[in-house]
Amino acid sequence: MYSFDKRITEHQRKLIEEAIKIVKDLNAPITDTCHFTITQGYSRYGYCAKDKKYGYKIAIHPGLIEDDEYTNTAIHELLHTIDNEGYTIHRGNWKKWAYIVSSNTKYKITVTDNKKLDTTKIKKRKSTYNVCKDLTCPMCKHVQTFTFQKELILDLGFIINSCKKCQKPYYLNLPDSILKDKTKYERHEYFKTLDLKNVSFKELQELLPYLDENDTIELLSTFVQNNEFPSEFNSQYKRLLFAYGRASKNILSMLCDLYCNAKLGDTLTNKMSQFEFEFIFARTEFYHIVTECGKTLYSNSK
Repeated sequence: MYSFDKRITEHQRKLIEEAIKIVKDLNAPITDTCHFTITQGYSRYGYCAKDKKYGYKIAIHPGLIEDDEYTNTAIHELLHTIDNEGYTIHRGNWKKWAYIVSSNTKYKITVTDNKKLDTTKIKKRKSTYNVCKDLTCPMCKHVQTFTFQKELILDLGFIINSCKKCQKPYYLNLPDSILKDKTKYERHEYFKTLDLKNVSFKELQELLPYLDENDTIELLSTFVQNNEFPSEFNSQYKRLLFAYGRASKNILSMLCDLYCNAKLGDTLTNKMSQFEFEFIFARTEFYHIVTECGKTLYSNSK
């Protein structure tokens, strides 16, 4: 069953129905359950996505000027509803049926195109990256200017960027801490008095910005070994490990060893835990190593 967004005109609906007929006449195994809507971006003519309610949702840009271009885009997206058997979106069965359609009709189905869009049908883009802020490294006091989305200014945690001088993660707002106004020597001396096994997550957040790399490694290592991860794997917790892991190869290596050996042991029975585990090392040199480790542990647990 096909349904249509009320913003799709009667003429556009007829073009979509024509696209459906063309593809079905060629016996392409496209879906019979799809909802058609619009997209108003700057750079894409349409998209196809799985949808819990409708089965599939296909969006086509109302700014496509020529009827043939609109129908061509509809066919392109309809072919995405065919099972692609594990191939990437423009390979496998999509590529096969795109060739069949192109060979048997006037429509040439390609991955990219250079269609013209009616600019009056393009939704105006909101400016989100429009707030500049000077951030001070908590360790070496180096100041750097970053541009943020408005909503991130309210965030009290880490950012992905790290200091070019000492590799310490920057903060949008430095947390209050007993170490904030102490010298490097005084911070280390205070660190030596801590009972690391009983440091809470809140204390961890307050201490990490002001510790040198060796103390950071020791604190993180002890914390990870002596604390259970939150059952939902709290996003703030992910961000903490990700920020520090990216800032230091030594810390990243330590975390990798801890997760693979101390924390996970020899088994990994939950697939979601595997993905969460791998997330920490995304965009790092350890990612592929960790991914293979996770697959092996998961496979061995069956």
